[in-house]
Amino acid sequence: MTSSYLKEPILTKKSKVHSGANFTATCCEMQGWRKYMEDALVYEQLADDVYLFAVCDGHGGPEVSHLVAKLLPQTLKAEADFKTGKYGSAITSAFYKIDELIASKRGEDQLKSLNKSLKGKSVSGDEKIGYRAGTTCLVMVLTKDKYYVGNVGDSRGVLSRNGEAVALSYDHKPENPS
Repeated sequence: MTSSYLKEPILTKKSKVHSGANFTATCCEMQGWRKYMEDALVYEQLADDVYLFAVCDGHGGPEVSHLVAKLLPQTLKAEADFKTGKYGSAITSAFYKIDELIASKRGEDQLKSLNKSLKGKSVSGDEKIGYRAGTTCLVMVLTKDKYYVGNVGDSRGVLSRNGEAVALSYDHKPENPS
């Protein structure tokens, strides 16, 4: 069995700064010990004074995180709740729709296409990438006077208010069925 880890971590950091009328946001990524960079970042202006930030923390390969990052902006904008300014429920609905797509044949076809373009792990025969790989996702929709945060998995959103950490999200952990 081949390891998913490198002998030495890749410590090179890539940073980007994004600015809007009333904010500056910086994102920074580092590959670390993994053979592949499995994470994907999203920054997009969705409407006037409405911005999307997301971190998709890939697990088991880069395909699912990159597919979620690709689909999230358009899926979110298509939600009826998004169009009426109900951003929190729009985030939840978008997560469900993307999850359903990933589990479908169409989603698996998109994952296999991404696997080739990202030069991910080789896929054998009937292997389903959507069963091998996954992602957590932390999303923030920022408007001119509010922010809305949603998350799937154990990626955490934290706000610094006067030097104090304020939790913006809570980990989702599978329940023990016993």
